[in-house]
Amino acid sequence: MDFQKGLSPYNTAKMFVDALVKAEFFNSADFEMDGDDNNFTFKAINCPYKSHCSRLIEEGKEIACLRAITLLGAMEYNKEGESLKYMYKFEFNKETPCLVSFEKFKD
Repeated sequence: MDFQKGLSPYNTAKMFVDALVKAEFFNSADFEMDGDDNNFTFKAINCPYKSHCSRLIEEGKEIACLRAITLLGAMEYNKEGESLKYMYKFEFNKETPCLVSFEKFKD
């Protein structure tokens, strides 16, 4: 995968996800991604980590979304410090798709 540097944060995350689809690591039917550089969402329709997250919640442990952390990592690789400008909110849903929203809070 050729990582294209210099893209905006949203386009960096999208480029990374598109590359994972092309490499057949992600299935394009398993997620939806929409938004812009200030606010964007990643909806995990079918996530391989869902059973693990469910187990952690049942045990009363905190969870962090591995998909979200991966997208932040792509933004950080593109431009150092970029991921620190975003906060993400993770809505875990056992029976429905999980939703991760990214919001830029700092310029």
